[in-house]
Amino acid sequence: MPTVILSKEDFLKEMESAIPDGCVVIVSSDVLEAVNPFSRKAYFEVKTGIPSNIFRKQEKSVVIPKASGGKSEMTLTIVVCNPKLLTEKAREVI
Repeated sequence: MPTVILSKEDFLKEMESAIPDGCVVIVSSDVLEAVNPFSRKAYFEVKTGIPSNIFRKQEKSVVIPKASGGKSEMTLTIVVCNPKLLTEKAREVI
C-alpha cells in the first residue's frame, strides 16, 4: 500500500475492508529508539518508511512519540496475520 493520509474515520473504514476475516491484528507502539535499554523484550526489527516531505519539519522527531521527546502523539506498527502463526499464549489473549 502506498503512503496515504486519512482522517481517523476514513482510516477505520479502510482497515475494516482491507483486513481479511479470521486474521488478527498486532499493534505495537514500541519505537526501538525510545525503548528502555533494559527491556527484556526481544524484537523483530522491521524497516519501514514514512515520506518526510509530508511534514512541515524535515526531522525524524516528528514521528517519534512525545514520551520519548518527539512530537508525535503515537507511532504504531500494525501487523495483520493468521492467528495460527502466533504462540499458544498469544492466541489466549485474543
